[in-house]
Amino acid sequence: MMHTNIPETDWKKVKSEIQKTWSGLSGNDLEKTYGDVRAISGLVQKKYGLKRDEAERKLDEVIERCGTAAGKASPSSSRTEEKRAGAHGGHPKKSERR
Repeated sequence: MMHTNIPETDWKKVKSEIQKTWSGLSGNDLEKTYGDVRAISGLVQKKYGLKRDEAERKLDEVIERCGTAAGKASPSSSRTEEKRAGAHGGHPKKSERR
């Protein structure tokens, strides 16, 4: 899977495209994923009976079609995950520097 999180700025557009592709996914279901691509992939797998790799591949294609920042795998998406996990942004603390 190429993408990890869909930026909030792109969420409406990507969510709309996901719903065009998989009309059985409700907006409420998608909102509960908070833009987490793995969670969305899990919904697609469950609802449509796809294997994990197939659901991930198709979801990546949908995201790419949107032409937004979400359609580009970038370091910013991993920074978002670090912030959510409580990481300190990749810079060592003074006590960690050598």
